[in-house]
Amino acid sequence: MIPKLKFDDFIVRINQYLQQPNEFQLRAIERDAKALKQFDLAGAYLIFGILAAIQGDLKAAILNHEHNLSLANTFENRFNYLTSLERLGQLNKALEQVDLLLFTPRPEVLMTGMQLSIRAAQPNRAKAYYYKLLKLLPELADDKQIETDLSNTLQLFRATGLSDMELSELNTIAQTVIADFGATVSYTSTLMNQWEAPYFVTTEFKVQGADPVDMLFELAERLAEKNPPALQKGGYHVTFSAASA
Repeated sequence: MIPKLKFDDFIVRINQYLQQPNEFQLRAIERDAKALKQFDLAGAYLIFGILAAIQGDLKAAILNHEHNLSLANTFENRFNYLTSLERLGQLNKALEQVDLLLFTPRPEVLMTGMQLSIRAAQPNRAKAYYYKLLKLLPELADDKQIETDLSNTLQLFRATGLSDMELSELNTIAQTVIADFGATVSYTSTLMNQWEAPYFVTTEFKVQGADPVDMLFELAERLAEKNPPALQKGGYHVTFSAASA
């Protein structure tokens, strides 16, 4: 008789794996997750989704999380879906989940939304989450670290002169280059240099299926050709890098 497997045990094992990655341990978790289907189908799909996200398999992660939510649309499951999307660098999709969870505002959701917004280069959205958070936890008004982090980010965008919409416009041109080269993006990140002038925002696309250098030259030509007004403000960097196989 197979002993009943507990969902919480898997979370403990996954956390242990993240601290000390081990291929044998990962395969053991996957094997036991298949057995978990007999007792907790929704939980098994959630475990598969988390494991896929850890391994960077976007398609499998999203599919498994959606199966999980169709069986058990709980706060915890949707929050886990959000976390996996964040791990995969799908920041805008993760922010969509934040908004779905805000029908019942909770501090951890607002805090996550604020951090995601900063990473996604959406400072106005981060600010909105921050003020909602203060309504729930007014004592955070005295937390100078949160206020400083948010203030630094907003100041940075003012320093670069780029608005959310302008940054999105420039990134869209880069995404068009990726599509035209027939490449795929495995990860996108937006980083903000706020330590020393000149201030800038860098968007990095990890790509597969094309030469990052060729794509960068093509992007430079297109930006020069289109010459969008936002480009004149400076403060915008973009990089392409080869994703690991």
